[in-house]
Amino acid sequence: MKFHSFCPRCGNTLSNEHHSTGVAICECGFADESPSEAMIKKTEKTSIQIMLAFSTVVAVGFGYLQSWGQYATSMPFTKLAQMTTGLSPQGYRDLAKACIELNKWSCAEDAYIELTTQAGDVQGFAELGSLRNRLKQPEAALQAYEAYEKRGGKDAYSLVQYGKLLEAANRDEDAVKIYEKSIASSGEALPVQATTGIVRLLMKQGRYEEAYIRVITFHESAQNASGYMNTELSQLQQQLGQVAARKIEKRVSKEG
Repeated sequence: MKFHSFCPRCGNTLSNEHHSTGVAICECGFADESPSEAMIKKTEKTSIQIMLAFSTVVAVGFGYLQSWGQYATSMPFTKLAQMTTGLSPQGYRDLAKACIELNKWSCAEDAYIELTTQAGDVQGFAELGSLRNRLKQPEAALQAYEAYEKRGGKDAYSLVQYGKLLEAANRDEDAVKIYEKSIASSGEALPVQATTGIVRLLMKQGRYEEAYIRVITFHESAQNASGYMNTELSQLQQQLGQVAARKIEKRVSKEG
């Protein structure tokens, strides 16, 4: 910063102490305001820089709040844990749920993938398949469900969803096998969807007698089972004829 060393009016030396207030005043009355002007410019420049930085922080913060909504407070901690120690299986599911609610699909996919690779939860493949199916990505969904089944996934509902995708892809025999696995994993629950899927495929292939046996066997499996697949039952009776249908029923009853 350049100041006058000598007074331009009288030639007297302006001592350094005269510059400390920002205005140098000579004994003759001359006032050198160059230090003050320089300080003002420097202050203005600093203020502008602070305002720009503050505006940037506000803009970024607002964008972050807009992006993560109700999860804005917890997400930094979740992300930090994800990058360092990793999350629990439920933690990955909660992250995926948050991402889905905010339509952050790649974020949700990554969470489900890490659920399997980092937390070792095979069910994550089924959840990934469900997400991809929701996003109208049947081939990618099939790949996820295939990985799920190959790694020993046995959830009955997940297997039904896998079977439906195979059925939609015209892989009928594979679909039947998966539906059968779903039935085997159903436990005490009625395997309505899986059995209906098998009956539907048998009817599609013209294997009406096998389909009819499936339906009546299912109806006999539990008291409340007769409330399902009555439309299919009626259609099969029409295809087979009433007489043939009754003969099949009698034969199945004897074998039972």
